[in-house]
Amino acid sequence: ELNVGTGNITVKRAVSALESGGGTAAAVMVSGDQLNKISSAVAENSTRQVTRTTIPSEVYNYAQKFRKDLSMSDRQIKRKFDNGGSELDYQRMKETKEFRMDLNRAFLFNQRGRYSNDSSDDITLTGGIRPFITTNVLTVDGTLYKSAFDEFLFQKGMRYGNSNKMMFASGEVMLAFSQMLDNIAQFDVKISGNMGATIGTSVLKYKSNKGNLMIVEDQNITDQHPGEAYIVDMHALKIQEFSGNGRSGAMKMKLGTQDPDDDGSVDTFSGDMGLSYGSELFHAKITGVDGGSFSSAIV
Repeated sequence: ELNVGTGNITVKRAVSALESGGGTAAAVMVSGDQLNKISSAVAENSTRQVTRTTIPSEVYNYAQKFRKDLSMSDRQIKRKFDNGGSELDYQRMKETKEFRMDLNRAFLFNQRGRYSNDSSDDITLTGGIRPFITTNVLTVDGTLYKSAFDEFLFQKGMRYGNSNKMMFASGEVMLAFSQMLDNIAQFDVKISGNMGATIGTSVLKYKSNKGNLMIVEDQNITDQHPGEAYIVDMHALKIQEFSGNGRSGAMKMKLGTQDPDDDGSVDTFSGDMGLSYGSELFHAKITGVDGGSFSSAIV
């Protein structure tokens, strides 16, 4: 029975025993116990039942406009290195890497927001994965124990979503896994990107009873939030480009955007995009790690 005014629910448990219809009396419940509803039961002449519905809450994120300009003077464009490569090609390569690093940090740490600047231009910030995860969290007070980590994966971290997930970790968490797993861990997984290029990083494959977890260090997390790691269902996480009317929000480099009277050159890197996550239950966060152990905590 639901009391709409107070929000309290009155439940009659072990109804068969209470009504002398057989069955076992209900065990005593205490605060924090989980109550599971088995099914409904109605009398033979019951009529239409009251429908109980839930009100969905809106979950949203913003796209964000990113932009970087590479400005090169006429003499910079003319210069070449001793190996024959041009400074222009080098700077374009460097700027592309820095632009991708900006995207990575934004998609990790950004706080979602919207405001107007002094010119009344609309500015939107896409929310990153770290602030998105607020409830599916394992808070560690120093040492990460394997038993506690496995329990968290079983109950929350790997319970929902795809059975294969990524964990982007700080250096402290990577060190904790080395201490926690010692010789049973293997860093032998290769990840290939476009055109077969191999990413130059070590990846740890961790097998849980709910699926596989691929663990890789992200230096940005080490620098910004040491002791943290983010478990991400990459099948649910998607980059959404704000595109329409023939205009693309995908990351791109537009050459030659300098003013007509400029004898140098300007290349513009830009994009208008954001993240969608799916359900928060597909992802998880670990905080407060400064070491690891295979054994269990002493209580």
